[in-house]
Amino acid sequence: MLRMARKNIFGVRKKEIFGYHHTIPYTDSRRMWQRLFGGLMSYKGVTIRKHLLNPFFMPIFFREEWTMMIMIFASFLTIENPFFIFLYLFAVILRNKKYIYKGKYIILYVMQRIIQDIFVFLGIFLFYPKKMSYKVFEIM
Repeated sequence: MLRMARKNIFGVRKKEIFGYHHTIPYTDSRRMWQRLFGGLMSYKGVTIRKHLLNPFFMPIFFREEWTMMIMIFASFLTIENPFFIFLYLFAVILRNKKYIYKGKYIILYVMQRIIQDIFVFLGIFLFYPKKMSYKVFEIM
């Protein structure tokens, strides 16, 4: 959609279901570790790097990755005063406020967001994925 938006071709959302997407349940404690060791958290950094100068991507970036931007800001301010790291922790807790009311998996969601912010930030500069190779089988 972002490549098309760059050429002023915008998508239209439909109500109909085109397909189902199967994911690991959000409450599964193995989810974070599978995403971390599978490299899935770093691919978001590649997307950010690729579309960083796209004006249609900026609102999406600020809406989805505002905790990462606070992490960067708080990291610089922590040099002066170590209490600025609590600004970032407060932002992560604020981002996960809907899980606080459920009372379950709070620590898991906070840890997952902190690790995701670190890996996305590192992925912007350090992660370069390998080219995927596909095997095509012909059925006769």
